[in-house]
Amino acid sequence: MASGSHADEAPIASPVEPQYSPTKEAPTGSTAVSASAGVLGLTDEQQDALRGWVDGRQLRLLYRASCDGSRYEDLLRCVRDAGPLVFVIRKDDYVFGGYMGDGLKLPEDPRGFDSYSSDLWHFSLAGHFDGPTKIKLLHTWEKRVTVAGPEGNPPLKCGGNVRLCIARLFLGTLSLAGGANGSPGDDVLSCRHWVDNRDVPAGYRGSRAEHGGADNDGAAYFGGKWRFQADDVHVLSLSQ
Repeated sequence: MASGSHADEAPIASPVEPQYSPTKEAPTGSTAVSASAGVLGLTDEQQDALRGWVDGRQLRLLYRASCDGSRYEDLLRCVRDAGPLVFVIRKDDYVFGGYMGDGLKLPEDPRGFDSYSSDLWHFSLAGHFDGPTKIKLLHTWEKRVTVAGPEGNPPLKCGGNVRLCIARLFLGTLSLAGGANGSPGDDVLSCRHWVDNRDVPAGYRGSRAEHGGADNDGAAYFGGKWRFQADDVHVLSLSQ
């Protein structure tokens, strides 16, 4: 049995690296598999909560950084234009992420970016509350997604030096070791995340910003701090 596969039952061939196209559909023989609790490493309670938040729709695992590669290009290759999407982030004992009601809308220019409104919310599955908790984003301006082309990055007003912004979840941030000319990091495990203190539900027991470390005093750091290196990133799609 090949190691590193999403499913234990049989090895799954990786799709051929595509030519850049912002609208190209996923090929036949995609790596997507049913996102069972075992595949995601979740408890039954966490899996049930996640499925409940998406109205019981089936979840499909499209991408896992530890299996498919952690480059931004790897994520784009596996996810393509699927949607809606759920991003699950693991960092130490923390499990959290975000939902977006659309797919990734890549810009026509591979060096550019696209920014658009979407139905967004964040969640915690472990490490922050007594149980799984959905985080509603109360401000309209927070409900935006910004997606860079394979060679681009959003400008500072959209988060700056990142590949992908889902409200205040940022993937592919500037390398922790720095980068040439402030270019974004190509590693989607290099993340930033915080939740405005006005959006944080009661009972939160995780790390918080001090003295306005993010946008305001008391912002919640689901990854333990504002910028962190995730242990893994999963991207799931929902059945239509």
